[in-house]
Amino acid sequence: MSPGTQRRYDDERELRGYDRDRGFFDRAGDEVRSWFGDEEAERRRRQDQRYDEIQARNEGAHDPHYGEWRRSRIAEFDRDYDEYRRENAQRFHSEFENWRTERTSQRDSLRRVTEHMEVLGSDGSHVGTVDKVRGDRIILTKNDTDAEGRHHSIPSRWIQAVDEKVTLRKTAEEAKNHWRDEEQSGAMFGADKSKSTAATDQTSTADRSQDWSTTGNLNSSFKGTY
Repeated sequence: MSPGTQRRYDDERELRGYDRDRGFFDRAGDEVRSWFGDEEAERRRRQDQRYDEIQARNEGAHDPHYGEWRRSRIAEFDRDYDEYRRENAQRFHSEFENWRTERTSQRDSLRRVTEHMEVLGSDGSHVGTVDKVRGDRIILTKNDTDAEGRHHSIPSRWIQAVDEKVTLRKTAEEAKNHWRDEEQSGAMFGADKSKSTAATDQTSTADRSQDWSTTGNLNSSFKGTY
């Protein structure tokens, strides 16, 4: 077997199963996934790199000067890309760690929230009063003027500090514009949901009773007709 034939055979063996139509988004997606330990993505990324090297070598075989120039440009591009990938991977991990630290602190603060605490916006204005904590959210009482007789909730993600009062990251106006109406969403308490279901059933029963009553009235009013 000639050296050229052997090299082509080796190339084909290395790229066995490789999809030569992989586009930019396929490559970029595998690049990002490889940062987080995806071994299959890393294997495909290496195949992409090997495929590009083989293509550059084959094209350069017809024009050595062009081939050399192209290889140097690709090598330069690869160095820049690797540098960018390392910097951004490090930045992602750093930002995520900072976010996790902050989130853990907010959840710790949520454990210190107690019933009847006042909730203030970042501007010091009144937002509401704590009724209870449910999961990752603070349920506010429905007795405040702006609550309009309805329970609202805010996420623990908004917590800035908890001492004698709960202070939010948002202004009072922003909080009220984005808080969640628990009664409208039907997501407040399991017991309330059961009551709501029971009330619905009672209403349905009453409706059926009314329908029966109406029919009875018709029957008694128009005997012989129905």
